[in-house]
Amino acid sequence: MSVRSRKDHLRIVLFSCAGAPLSAETLTSLGVSAPELLDRIVGVVLSQPRPRPTQASRERAAGQWRKELILALGYRWNRWRYAWRRRIRHLGRRLGLVDARRWARIEEFCDARGLIPHYTRDPNAAPTIDFVRRLAPDLILMITFHHILRTPIIEIPRIGCFNVHCSLLPDFRGPDPINEALKNRVGATGVTVHWVDTGIDTGDVAAQASMAIVPGDTEASLRPRLAETAGRLLADLLRAEKEQQLPRISQAETQFRK
Repeated sequence: MSVRSRKDHLRIVLFSCAGAPLSAETLTSLGVSAPELLDRIVGVVLSQPRPRPTQASRERAAGQWRKELILALGYRWNRWRYAWRRRIRHLGRRLGLVDARRWARIEEFCDARGLIPHYTRDPNAAPTIDFVRRLAPDLILMITFHHILRTPIIEIPRIGCFNVHCSLLPDFRGPDPINEALKNRVGATGVTVHWVDTGIDTGDVAAQASMAIVPGDTEASLRPRLAETAGRLLADLLRAEKEQQLPRISQAETQFRK
């Protein structure tokens, strides 16, 4: 029996952004609600940030080099800081000082699960498509992934592609829904798990849950709560025995539609 025909063993390929804390927190929550589902993740694709310039060219406007130098130094500082934090947490896990089931960055999840991530700046390019095809996934799961997938890769998984979006779609589509909700001073936000199409967060809704925004909330205080909710939603969805049970609701018909 081929891998694709086995409905009793779900194979998931995760798409995320390198260094993303929301992805790690969502997977931590999923591990609490349904730890067996973490074993279904057979591959990880991580998008790389664009490289920062290390020096200004002579053709650029006067003073621009200072801004680019600051950006370059900040980028290198963050890489160094994340690398050392990763080493310290790894040592803490080995010594039993850090919970091995909690991850601060998506790379820590990969290390803990023995997964070698595939890094890319273009998920629709041939190397990424070949990587995903070799894994023969039933489902692609996107969490904190800021690229638009095209038809060739969307059509690879047997069931389809899910994206975890931290807003009540169709509100606040795009790459920064948490801060958009805070900036617009709305009273509630939430998590939407939706089917992926070639648009920007326009696919049908598979699951959705709301959450109140209380006075004083920030991105840092909202993100863990959203991740916990996302983990529960994913656990309910991925435990479905047959893909025919997975709902598809138009965003115009969702219960939170204003």
